Amino acid sequence: MTDFILQGDLFKHHIIQHLNLNTYIDLSLISKYYNQYYNMYFNDYMCDIIIYRLKLIFGTTYDIFKLLMNDSGAIITGSFIIQCLLGVKWENTDIDVFVPLACDDLFVDFCKSLKIKECDRMTYDVLLGKIVDIKDYYINEHALQFITIDDTNMIDFINDDFDFDICKNAFYYNQFKPKIDIYDIKLLLYKFIFIKDETINDKRKRKYIERGFKMIKK
Repeated sequence: MTDFILQGDLFKHHIIQHLNLNTYIDLSLISKYYNQYYNMYFNDYMCDIIIYRLKLIFGTTYDIFKLLMNDSGAIITGSFIIQCLLGVKWENTDIDVFVPLACDDLFVDFCKSLKIKECDRMTYDVLLGKIVDIKDYYINEHALQFITIDDTNMIDFINDDFDFDICKNAFYYNQFKPKIDIYDIKLLLYKFIFIKDETINDKRKRKYIERGFKMIKK
């Protein structure tokens, strides 16, 4: 049996990575000691969770993918981020990477370098709003979707165009530092989805209801 010596701040460097979002926030509410960690490390904590899952999927190529995200202004959003933050894994989901139009070729070349080919996982009869193209791939048996947007401000795009507020979260790199924007942390914790548009696809509603979310009409 190998003996390990844990050094430094045990909570920050060792314990925190094993907590789910609910536990982390609960600790911040019951203790001033843990509340200071919430204020200081919340962004880092959530980014670490996301990066951990991405590294499991991308393996040794993650550093290249990270560089592309940083240089292009691309973001990861949608259900993958929700799963990371809630500490769950859902079936039949993908990683949604929203890419500015000017940088689309960078990610196509990235996939070619890995010798993974575009697949016909889904059919898109109509592309909505500023969406120019959608490309589907599989990397290490995980579905990966590159969504090309005719816009340079990815955050504004998802806030304006996404149907469910719980999906309006974005993970990205800024000057090589990981960042996350969460639209409303309370919606995630309580699993609330406010419906103001009755035209939202019923299949999409059912999918999130089956995942434990509550639909509430505004």
